[in-house]
Amino acid sequence: MTIQKLLDGLQAAVTTHSTLTLVLIYLMLNLIEISPIKVHPLSWIFRGLRKALVGSLEERMGRIEAKNDLEFAKISRARIQRFSDECYNSVKHSKEHFEQVFDDAKSYEMYCKAHPEFENHKTVEAVEIIKNAYHKCLQERKFL
Repeated sequence: MTIQKLLDGLQAAVTTHSTLTLVLIYLMLNLIEISPIKVHPLSWIFRGLRKALVGSLEERMGRIEAKNDLEFAKISRARIQRFSDECYNSVKHSKEHFEQVFDDAKSYEMYCKAHPEFENHKTVEAVEIIKNAYHKCLQERKFL
């Protein structure tokens, strides 16, 4: 019986939650001894267990993080567009509010660069309107 078959058996045992199979595999691996080659069957077992148990958890966490990043990008885009509308309609803002929106725009642009499939054309003009309003407020010293 090869080590790979034993690991496959271990993965099947973890999948089916068969305690008896795990005990038998553990006993068999402890009885195996190859003199010229140092074999560490328990470390292989623990690696297999980690892969079986933690691998799916890491995959789910990755999907959750990707979904959160997408939602953050959508929220940032909405804030940028709303702020742009307010600037276009001559609503006054504080310098700190402008800086916060610029931070949102920077984070949004970084997300768009990392995810080229995400539509970015919706904020290009909005950011320009915000920049123009900011420069006008700087020149006239008319922040809120």
